[in-house]
Amino acid sequence: MSRNPPIPGFAARLRSLRKSLGWSQQGLANHAGVCRGTIASWENDYRTDPHIDKLAKVASAMNVTVDTLLGKSGASDPTQQIMPRTESRRESVGEIAIRHIKLAKQILRIAQKMVDKE
Repeated sequence: MSRNPPIPGFAARLRSLRKSLGWSQQGLANHAGVCRGTIASWENDYRTDPHIDKLAKVASAMNVTVDTLLGKSGASDPTQQIMPRTESRRESVGEIAIRHIKLAKQILRIAQKMVDKE
């Protein structure tokens, strides 16, 4: 089975953002609700096919967009893309993406049940 090529700069960007927040890999994993191994494998370019659910969780925990993590934001310094956290902040892009993914999965389950009844 062949691996996907690494996402250019993703590992370094993730590590830089994590360190700018003062978090260890375990700290980021705890904040994002993913395994530390996920973070480690991404930072070492071992896993080159990050799942959108996990990307959204990590982006949300770091208070950046998925585009920032993937290097699509156009920023030369991704740490400048970290949005300040406030108690009254709106949903982050990551939180919205997670909510939409959950809704899409529910719709698919309902559609599958309807097909199964026919």
